[in-house]
Amino acid sequence: MDIIKKGAFKYKVPVDGNSVRASRPGLSRRSLKLFLEYKGMFKRYAFLPAVLSALLISSSCGSVKVDKEFMALLKNLATKCKLDKRYAFLKDCDADKKKVGDMVRSRGRVPTLGTVSVALNDKDENLKTVAVWALYSHYKDYMKQFTNNPKALSKGIVTNLIKGVANHKGYAAMYGARTAVHAAMITGRDKELYAMLKAHPQDSVRSESYGYLMTFGRLKAFPKIKEIASGGDKRLKRTALYAPQNMYKYTDAEKKEVCEWAKGFLTDSDEYLAIRAGGILNRICKGEYIDLVLNEVEKRDKAGTLKSPYYWLVSGFAYRFSCKGFLGSKPAGTPEQCARRDALAAKYSPKKKKK
Repeated sequence: MDIIKKGAFKYKVPVDGNSVRASRPGLSRRSLKLFLEYKGMFKRYAFLPAVLSALLISSSCGSVKVDKEFMALLKNLATKCKLDKRYAFLKDCDADKKKVGDMVRSRGRVPTLGTVSVALNDKDENLKTVAVWALYSHYKDYMKQFTNNPKALSKGIVTNLIKGVANHKGYAAMYGARTAVHAAMITGRDKELYAMLKAHPQDSVRSESYGYLMTFGRLKAFPKIKEIASGGDKRLKRTALYAPQNMYKYTDAEKKEVCEWAKGFLTDSDEYLAIRAGGILNRICKGEYIDLVLNEVEKRDKAGTLKSPYYWLVSGFAYRFSCKGFLGSKPAGTPEQCARRDALAAKYSPKKKKK
């Protein structure tokens, strides 16, 4: 009988047999040797799981190409500017901010967004604030450029944007949210985005984000918008009725689905919600849908219940339908509809109410 000692264990191995008894019953001689070899190997390389974990954590940032010169400008703002971290304001550094804006325009938003996404996940809170400012100032309104080349929005960049907003727990996260929304919707990563928004501690992030889901998500995002609009959060419901107004160049099929849904909110008890629905009908749906709005406004006028904000549907620039062409576009209303609108608006204009 051979005795094999290894650490605190003793193993009795019959010289002419294969079974191992005592502390490790049921192992063959070969299995025992392999076990001891692997045990020693795991001990020697015990540091590897930690290293691999660190690599995985940093992989999203590491897979994104960083423009060193552009990053240097961002870091310069982080040290030179007086920062308001709640509202992502950068003060007393206008010349340095201009350098960032000039480089974004000269090198392009597509090549530089990755660098900002890395800065958004930096440990330096000042640099994260600068990244949020950059996204709000230079990227959120220009994401259409990526629709022609979605591959430029690499997995790493989109991950960085979603993760960066998620990890930014303050109010200022809202200023980076819209760029993250557009990037996620363009690349079809809506589920990850929705999960992040649901978990985020800031209501302002959700309110900002849901209003822009349909810009690039279009009808794919519509079920989510309908879900929010049927919920109990008044603020988010209003945001849901804002989302269709941020979707452009409707097809007839898209218009029909959205318009039929929106008209159901025209008589909602929350008038701020109702006028957002009316704004969709006036400015996107047009035609017979404008008549639905005018009928409801006239009904309330006759009943003596028409008041602010509901009369904004005929007098408010953001909600009423157009009666004049603008930059080549045709009026939204017919001459008859415009006459009805103007008659109602005259009764509720600020000047008329003063008299």
